[in-house]
Amino acid sequence: MNPAATDNAPVAARRRPRCLLVAADELRTAFDRERGRRAVVQTSWDLPVSPWDLAGADMLCVAAVTSAADGDALVRAVARGVDVIVAVDDAVPAAVRRDLHRLADVTVTLPVVERVDLSADQRQILELLGEGASLPEVADSLYLSLRTAERRLSGAKRLLGVRSTAEALVAVAAGR
Repeated sequence: MNPAATDNAPVAARRRPRCLLVAADELRTAFDRERGRRAVVQTSWDLPVSPWDLAGADMLCVAAVTSAADGDALVRAVARGVDVIVAVDDAVPAAVRRDLHRLADVTVTLPVVERVDLSADQRQILELLGEGASLPEVADSLYLSLRTAERRLSGAKRLLGVRSTAEALVAVAAGR
């Protein structure tokens, strides 16, 4: 019997990939900062077909998620062990955000700003959206009309100084 084929052989622990979420206007800066430190840095989600496990390749993908296909490619890259830097915007669906937190060590970087006092409703809406609920689901669970939920979300984004819901979720998670 081949000793390498036994189930009792120790398996080396696999390093969790790192995922850095940045504001869209910081993506280029993050790319420039990492370019000289890595063996492979690329600006797309196109990965080599082989080998499947890229954890040891010291690879980094730096790109934005602009479509559902990009979100799927992002999750595949992280599942394969690739570190990623991703521009945060509304194109990153809740399911993709959940998968990222499940598969990688996620870090969020945003410019430091003063803490903003959001209303309890605004914080609750953002909390539920961060858990993966859609805005209509949030409105239903809080007994609000969809239009009222939209207005409160819009007001929260305005107070936080961000344009997208994803940026607002990141800002609240970062303690603004």
